[in-house]
Amino acid sequence: MGLIVLLWIGFLAVGGCLAWVAYHFLTDYKPKKALGYTFIGLIVIALVASVLLTSQLTNTESFKRWKKLLDSEFKGGITREITVYSEGGEVIFSNSGKFDVEYSDGRLKWIDQDGKVQIIYLGNSATAVVNEIEVKEGLTHVR
Repeated sequence: MGLIVLLWIGFLAVGGCLAWVAYHFLTDYKPKKALGYTFIGLIVIALVASVLLTSQLTNTESFKRWKKLLDSEFKGGITREITVYSEGGEVIFSNSGKFDVEYSDGRLKWIDQDGKVQIIYLGNSATAVVNEIEVKEGLTHVR
């Protein structure tokens, strides 16, 4: 994922410099215009090369995780189902909704759709299962 960001930052920096140089050369007399068009051609080649180089990197799992993180951040969370089981396998707690779950120090923490903070202290004998629920056209199933 970091490589994709670095490639695009590099492309934007080089492209910006080339665009400035091309603008500078296109505003003067004719011999310089040819050089300006050369820089525009270099910008197009750099753009095509960047797309070709990064297209293979978008199929990686780290890119998919990063995309899921952005979707979660800007769409108010991911639709999930939380089920807490006792040591004997009985369901103690179950909830579903659109939220992000944070686990630390033996507890699950999230803010529900009503804006209330929910915390579950698991202890040593409880198990929590958090599943992402895919919602499409009124149908819901666990992924």
